[in-house]
Amino acid sequence: YERFITGILASKKSRRRTMAALIIFSLCSYALVPLGYVVNEFFPESDQDTLYVSVELPKNTTLEKSTVEALALIDELRHFEETRFVIAEIGAMPPSDNVSTRKDWNHLLFTLAITPEKERDISSLELIDTLNSQFSQYNKGTFSASQLSSGPPAGNDIELKLLGDDLATLQDYGKEVSAYLKEQPGITNVTTSITSGSSKIVFRPEQEKLNQNGITLGETALLLRTLGSGFTVKDDARFGNEKFDIVLRLGDQSSLEHPETLALIRVPSARGDLPLSSLGDYSLAANPTLITKE
Repeated sequence: YERFITGILASKKSRRRTMAALIIFSLCSYALVPLGYVVNEFFPESDQDTLYVSVELPKNTTLEKSTVEALALIDELRHFEETRFVIAEIGAMPPSDNVSTRKDWNHLLFTLAITPEKERDISSLELIDTLNSQFSQYNKGTFSASQLSSGPPAGNDIELKLLGDDLATLQDYGKEVSAYLKEQPGITNVTTSITSGSSKIVFRPEQEKLNQNGITLGETALLLRTLGSGFTVKDDARFGNEKFDIVLRLGDQSSLEHPETLALIRVPSARGDLPLSSLGDYSLAANPTLITKE
């Protein structure tokens, strides 16, 4: 090695040739990446023996309806190719999701144990594609097949973020983007972070009517809050050897089960008790169950 280095350093021509060779070698090496000859995946997807199928039914689906749908789906999934057995859970989410497991009855989780890799001719990723394709026309909810990520949780392959202050506008744009992506080839499992729930009843008071009756906006809001969720008067109040929170609430949950009960709410004023409906308007609005903030 010493003689080799000395020979290069002793000749100006050799030094130039060596430098030219190094530059050409470096340029060719760097060109391999943009030309696609060097492909590096830090955590490549591996073949697995367990698949997950997540089904989200409409909000407010009862336990009885979820059970019926779970039994119907598990009968189809257990006959799926390469399936050894299936476990169904109601109120569970896939373990790969970066959210805590929710106990909503409309969430169904199926765990498929498939034939070991050495005994089948198709990969687990191909089985997932087949499952999503086979249930692409599933119209009772959202169907999604997946497997655990080989590396640490990193989200989906592609994530698009829409940021803004108006939730309704964000939801409209989200639906447009989602509909567009679902039509593109090679894209599966398109989801949005805004999860729609059941509708909510919104009361919009008219300031002029409140002023005419000497009622403030704060008093009206406090009345509605006390009727609905109530508020805690004292935390950890001791009763003998036990502690309880003292919550002040007008009426019980059954008094809010039907929208027509809102017409019975009376608001105290200088002119006597007035029906809440005479002080504003009721309307239905979307009630999202999950709002992601950043």
